Amino acid sequence: VTGDFRPREKYSIRLFPGIEGQFGQKLQEQTDLSWEVQIADRNPAVEFVNTGTFLTSAKDKKITFRTINVERLRLQVKRVVTDNLIAFFEENSYRPQGGSHWEYNRYGFQRFGEILADTIVEIGTEGNKWIQTELDLSHVITDGDSALYIVQLNFEENQALYFPSTFSSWEIWDHVDYRGHAIAHIMVSDIGITAKEMLGDMHVFLTDLMTTMPLSDAVVLLKDGKGKVIDTSHSDESGRASLKTNTEARYIEVQSGEDFALLALSGSQLNNSLFDVGGLQRQDGVDAFLYTERGVYRPGDEINLSAIVRNDQDTFPEGHPVTLRVYNPQGRLVHETVNTDATDGFYTFNFRTDRSALTGTWQGVLDIGGRLFSHDIRVEEIVPYRIRVGIETEQERLSKEDRQVDFTVAAEYLFGAAAGGLESETRISVEPYDLSFAAYQNFTFGNESLALVEGDRDPMYRTLDDDGQALFTWNIPEIAEVASALRVRIDSRVYESGGRFVPQTKLIPLEHYPSYVGIEMQQSRYMTIGDLASFRVIHALENGELIADSELEYTIYGLRTYWS
Repeated sequence: VTGDFRPREKYSIRLFPGIEGQFGQKLQEQTDLSWEVQIADRNPAVEFVNTGTFLTSAKDKKITFRTINVERLRLQVKRVVTDNLIAFFEENSYRPQGGSHWEYNRYGFQRFGEILADTIVEIGTEGNKWIQTELDLSHVITDGDSALYIVQLNFEENQALYFPSTFSSWEIWDHVDYRGHAIAHIMVSDIGITAKEMLGDMHVFLTDLMTTMPLSDAVVLLKDGKGKVIDTSHSDESGRASLKTNTEARYIEVQSGEDFALLALSGSQLNNSLFDVGGLQRQDGVDAFLYTERGVYRPGDEINLSAIVRNDQDTFPEGHPVTLRVYNPQGRLVHETVNTDATDGFYTFNFRTDRSALTGTWQGVLDIGGRLFSHDIRVEEIVPYRIRVGIETEQERLSKEDRQVDFTVAAEYLFGAAAGGLESETRISVEPYDLSFAAYQNFTFGNESLALVEGDRDPMYRTLDDDGQALFTWNIPEIAEVASALRVRIDSRVYESGGRFVPQTKLIPLEHYPSYVGIEMQQSRYMTIGDLASFRVIHALENGELIADSELEYTIYGLRTYWS
């Protein structure tokens, strides 16, 4: 039941016989239900109205935030000078994250910046209504200053107008930690930067945000995480500059007269989940364009994957072997084939999934002379969900040294609007999984003598904000010896207004070991005394590539069993 219900008001709701539900079901004729409900107060919260980073010189240096059921809050304004920006962003997110307030309040922040203002902002006592407040930052942001300004807002328990009487002290602390903080990154600049990486080149397009015209004759620098310049260029009359890039590139720095702008590549990628962005991939002089004839398949369907392969001479040798490996959503290899029947570099592969196949994102990987090209394949039970759920993480692979996982659960309706206000349930854990290689299917790569107790899988409940997002930070537990490869598993559910949930899962490899030892399984588990036992052992990297000349240590155990 939806409607303009007001907090602290009581309502009587009655369901009459024959009323039709969202999915067409009707109450039985003899059913007659009624009850009385009271709408609770809204929980206190603070957030910025605009999440943008750049503020042009035409603005009067004012930004707006809004609160609900907050009487007053603390305002801090901090500054990170230009020379410290890259070092700061190497340890902090380009765009503020859920746990940023903890990092910015620590002593270590003083290595990068300084506090310019620290004051209390009075909001008022009007409850259960979003109240917009405008901050005038002209007294701390000076003209011509290219620094990063960090605006922090937070309230404490005694500065809120209301908390549910059923909340424990822990629940109040948790809510204040989640909704009692808002952070904005502000850079005053008239330079708009758009960057696109393609085939080893970084194409940068610059715009004067004041005139919307291309920005010419600007100095464009491509830098790594230590601030070292990888390549330099100047924008032409169309505002375009091209730079040679590599895997170390992390920042684009632009200087135009006294104006300055910095773009972090990893923190500024557009969400392309709604678009078909697959296609041309290039490695070591070989181009490959991969595609399927459909976007989504059902379990049991035949899947046709095609590839057009070219070398630097825009040709490709006849009969050159290309290997296709197909991995299911759990990362397990389920199909492998080699194709040498191609004309002018045009390859076609087809395979069929089982009717009981896992749903989710499968991956087809082409191996062309040691060069790997991938293409995602969606296998789904076609269900008319009304929302789309995604999980975005800052890290796509985790190392043994990583101590936490920051991720966002986001939902939007299929017509594009953010699914704000919906309830979500998320479980996260570290789990082992069995490595498998097509060439060594009879080998086991796990240690059965070790057992891993999975991390806490207690659910975390969040209400999605107005942008349809919920932010999470999860501490990775201490891990000693483990039986096999590890990954972090995030399972999220977002509940539609009708009560049905839309699930989403993300698996993040946790590189606990740099390589793995495999032992070939014996044809028989039983031997008699005096039999000759022989074992084949391999040492391989995570991608299945064998490691030569390894020195391995092994132990053989003898077990005795007695019957009485």
